[in-house]
Amino acid sequence: MKLRPNLNSISSRLILFGLVIVIASSMARVLVLSNYLRKDLSALASSQLLSLANYVAHDIDLNIEKRRILLERMASKFPVALLRDPHRLQMWLGERQEINPEFSLGLSVLDTSGAVFAGYSNPDGRAGSVFAASDYFQQATNGQFFIGRPIIGAVSKKPLLPMAMPVRDSAGKIRAVLVGDTALDAVGFLENLQHIRAGKGAGWCSFLRATN
Repeated sequence: MKLRPNLNSISSRLILFGLVIVIASSMARVLVLSNYLRKDLSALASSQLLSLANYVAHDIDLNIEKRRILLERMASKFPVALLRDPHRLQMWLGERQEINPEFSLGLSVLDTSGAVFAGYSNPDGRAGSVFAASDYFQQATNGQFFIGRPIIGAVSKKPLLPMAMPVRDSAGKIRAVLVGDTALDAVGFLENLQHIRAGKGAGWCSFLRATN
């Protein structure tokens, strides 16, 4: 004997109605929770990425500020008389570089025409090279510290960041430009950013080579 549910009975209708409510409420709960969790996870990920970006930006700012202060101090103590003696000036640069090697690719001094007068441990700032067209030289000769755009060194073949500070005599006249070059992958500078990829296979080095 087969038992068939009587769909016309009140009890059967109540059971079916209850099942529909349970199924509908479960589906609604799943949808609401999934949207809530998606928004919550998105907000959490955004917050973490923002915190990381702020940390990295702060770290970069500190590294650049240290080098700016170093150049400023060197420029304030710069022996202007040595602009007539490139050999002694090179020794003076070497002493400072050995004491505080913040500029991994070395230091150089440009005269007011943009030519390298003396340099130390700087393959891209060899005597005789001319940087009159560079942004950092032009801005420094206007009387201000300037960070040039990142470039690939012509000799070192490394992505580097040049920084320049004007050198003044006792009368306040600009007599030269002091330049420090730092490799972007130098320890204590931006070496961690070398491992960040902007898309597939596109790191800092690839970007810089494409824009030079």
